[in-house]
Amino acid sequence: ILVCGLAILGGTIYVLALLPHCLVRFGLWLLTHSVYRIRIVGAEHVPQRGPALLVCNHVSHVDGFLVGACIQRFVRFLVYRPYYEHWLFNPLLRMMHAIPAAGGGRDQALETIARARTELERGHVVCIFAEGGISRTGTTQTRNYSSPTGTTSDGVGVAGGPTGQFGVDENLTVDNL
Repeated sequence: ILVCGLAILGGTIYVLALLPHCLVRFGLWLLTHSVYRIRIVGAEHVPQRGPALLVCNHVSHVDGFLVGACIQRFVRFLVYRPYYEHWLFNPLLRMMHAIPAAGGGRDQALETIARARTELERGHVVCIFAEGGISRTGTTQTRNYSSPTGTTSDGVGVAGGPTGQFGVDENLTVDNL
C-alpha cells in the first residue's frame, strides 16, 4: 500500500509540474464557488475554440479570479505591472499567463496591446479591464479615449464583447460568510 501511495503521489506531482495552471484553476474555482454565489449568464457566447476578447467592468481586486473561474477556457488578463512584479503575486500571475500592463506612456500601452494581440492571434481568450482601475459605481465608466478593443482585435477575427460582474462587493460581508 505504501508503494502504491508513493507512486500515486509521484505521479500527481509530475502531472502538476507539467500542468500547474490546472491546479491554479481548480483552486480558484473551488475558492470562488464556495465564497461567492456565482450565477453565470451568457457563457455560451464565449467560443470553445479560437480567440476571444472579453472587456469587463472592474469592481474588486478579485475580478480576474472570478472571471477566470467562470469561463471554461483559460483566460489571460491584463494586470497592472506593479501588481504583476510584486514578489507575492508574480509566481501566480506568471502561472496564469497574465499580461503585465504598464501605466504611463503611449509606447508602454501599445506594447501591452501588442502582447494581448499576440495572445489573441494564438487563439487564446484575453480579458481587459478597460477602465484601468476599480470602478466606484460597479458599472463600466466611459472615458474620453478610443476603445482598446479595436486596437487589440482589429484584423484578428476575434469573437468578443462586454462582460460584467454585479454584486461582487456585496458577497464578502460578515453576514454572508
